[in-house]
Amino acid sequence: MADDDETRPDYFLDNNLPPIVTGRLRDFNHKFRELADLSFLRQDQFGPHTKFALTGRYSVSEDQTEQMKINIDDVQTQPFRLSVSSDVDSVIGIICKGEDFPIKPDHSLFYSILNNSEFAHKLSNHLPPYEYTSPTGVRTLLDYHHIPNTLVGHLGGANVQKIEVRVYFPRMALTRQARDGNKVSKDLMIQFYKLAARPSITCISALTEHEWPDTYLGEEFRARRANGTIVHSTRTIPGELATRFFDGIHARCDAEPTLEQARDFFIQFTVQGSKGGTKHNIPGPIPGFEFPSLGEEDPPIEDLPPSLLEFKASRLKALMKAMSPLNPLMIQDDSYWWADVAVTIKSKDAGQSVLVKQHMHHWIIGEMTGLDVSSITERMNRASGGYHSDSFVQLNSTAGLRMTLSGGSMGPLDTAYVQAYHSGDKDLCALKDGLHHAKHVEPARLFKDHPGADQHHFEPLEQLFIDARDENRSINVKLESRVPFNQVDKALRVLNMDRLAECLTTCRSKDIWDFKVTRLKAIRATLGKMHGYLPSIPRQKLSAFGTLVCALGYMANALCNRPAEGPSFKKLTEVCSVQERRYNVARAIQPLGAFFLVFLADDPCPRLSHARTLDFLTLAHLSGINGATENDVFMELVATIKRTGIKRLAPEDSELPAWGPNGELPGWQA
Repeated sequence: MADDDETRPDYFLDNNLPPIVTGRLRDFNHKFRELADLSFLRQDQFGPHTKFALTGRYSVSEDQTEQMKINIDDVQTQPFRLSVSSDVDSVIGIICKGEDFPIKPDHSLFYSILNNSEFAHKLSNHLPPYEYTSPTGVRTLLDYHHIPNTLVGHLGGANVQKIEVRVYFPRMALTRQARDGNKVSKDLMIQFYKLAARPSITCISALTEHEWPDTYLGEEFRARRANGTIVHSTRTIPGELATRFFDGIHARCDAEPTLEQARDFFIQFTVQGSKGGTKHNIPGPIPGFEFPSLGEEDPPIEDLPPSLLEFKASRLKALMKAMSPLNPLMIQDDSYWWADVAVTIKSKDAGQSVLVKQHMHHWIIGEMTGLDVSSITERMNRASGGYHSDSFVQLNSTAGLRMTLSGGSMGPLDTAYVQAYHSGDKDLCALKDGLHHAKHVEPARLFKDHPGADQHHFEPLEQLFIDARDENRSINVKLESRVPFNQVDKALRVLNMDRLAECLTTCRSKDIWDFKVTRLKAIRATLGKMHGYLPSIPRQKLSAFGTLVCALGYMANALCNRPAEGPSFKKLTEVCSVQERRYNVARAIQPLGAFFLVFLADDPCPRLSHARTLDFLTLAHLSGINGATENDVFMELVATIKRTGIKRLAPEDSELPAWGPNGELPGWQA
């Protein structure tokens, strides 16, 4: 469905919609239970309550229908009812040729010989680009995730399980082909080990060189299991030898013509998830002392109040604990070292959660960075401004945020990246899996094996939500700011709690978890009813049903994950939304305070409108089939549905519609 399509016919517009009544989450959850009771149905059975949970609509009488709009951001948060704590969540840094390997004594580097392209750094780390000077003297700015790189080992962290160590080859980035991406070839790593890494070990540690294989291919043979998988074992390099080890590799890369592309490599350290061991308090207002503005230097130490001195010591200690066994005192050039400083905001009231108001994002970013709010707003409105809003359980008025600042003004603290998100619920489902950050299910699995997906994904997920509801588990707001090392003691140090309180709202924790349970019950009931019918649906009508399956998967994943993004998901949300014409421009809106389906038929298999469906190729992409190029790929997916308890549509429901072969209207492409 094209954006702002002025030629879209009027029958695509949603006119004469039912009147809207406003309620809070508690009212929505109560109405769901009430409708189930009035229908003498269990909440996990398909019925009027199911349609209400997915569309927001319910019948008041035989000839009257209403819609419920969820209002969640009208509660004014009081600053004195909020508590604040801080931590250092992660650290990223690099060392270049000639710099010491900054590891504490009596610790080791665990070096991995084999190259696994799956561990290549592929996503942006939201940092300013690396400035590389080529052999001809040309200076080039390179984004880190565009530089070919490989994971070469790790350190055992004191407050994290491991600190990843990667080698980046900037010279390769100047000549690589787009199809090569940022992965390092196996051929290069064979030569890198043979001509550089192995000889370097021989020179620095004759006592342990026998523990190292003679060749890369020999190690690959040893590490390969009978089923073909590789066990990536490591070799130990004592910390006191690490600098000499990499200096030797640099020297051999410079000397060997075969390793020309490996010259000028640098090492990156990645520390993630150190928040648990680095928590500390931040100073409140100090009588008689005015904090310097962001970017200004602090007064001399002898002029600082004790509480501020204590904070600066706590923040530095937290940074050192996050990095350990890396030693920040050994870093010779800290201009390429960054830390994520975080603040967690909680409600002091039992059973209350804190949420971010979406329309106040610009104020939050300004408070975190010191940038002018008007300039932030202008950047947020630009497609290239680096701003993203992450709706919370698909509620319109509350959302997390992400903003990359390294592409423009970074503020007085040189802030590269900021984010605000809701923690507490995220912790229960967090799982890094490809591009996903939490538990999710692909729609392809809902087609292929709905019973298995329901039993092994949806059922435990619903129980997780129920347990959290019964425990009254609170949801908090976390602010994170990525700043250079020399600004760590100033980032998120002074918070205007009056301003931040205006940017937040509170809600009963039980109501949030109950809303998740309500939506998931409705999604499960709808998918369960659809499953028996899908194998018997004619190809010409399949699109309306397939689009609904993808929409339900999208809604289920959004209960514990960032809402999926991309062109195909944009099309999906548009066909599911209310269409209105404003200023002679048609657009998709969600007027009920959350993401709802504009239409849900039940005749007898649940489906979306035949007038608003997606083509089979888009459905294949939404289902998680990578590289799909033909419509038949989606048909092949549907053909794999386990044929258990197949139900058939009534004859009058099986007639082919007057639309195209993929369920679309003539001349209109979703």
